[in-house]
Amino acid sequence: MLFDIDHFKKINYTYGHDVCDDVLKSLSLLIKNTIRTNDLFCRIGGEEFAVITPHTDLIGAIDLAEKIRLIVQNNLFETVGHLSISMGVVQYEHCQKKETLYKNADNALYKAKKQGRNRVISE
Repeated sequence: MLFDIDHFKKINYTYGHDVCDDVLKSLSLLIKNTIRTNDLFCRIGGEEFAVITPHTDLIGAIDLAEKIRLIVQNNLFETVGHLSISMGVVQYEHCQKKETLYKNADNALYKAKKQGRNRVISE
């Protein structure tokens, strides 16, 4: 799954880089405490992140994505208050190239943003 923080640039312009760094650290801790120990969580760049959930089917990944989305939505972040994230979830297909997997997840993330943000979209 790929996700990013909705309207993060506005937060950056309003509060500055130091506050944004604190938001990213707090968000990362929330995610780390939500996923399983065998899941892989990483920052792609800026405010975009990935969670890789081995041995999880698409329904399980969607359930986890929704759980993450709600935890972020309900968390009160210091200085900036409540945030939301948009998420794209896909399942690895046998022999699929990593570039195709990433592109599919990115397309799902884009659809989540286009459909109003603060949602999980799967493909």
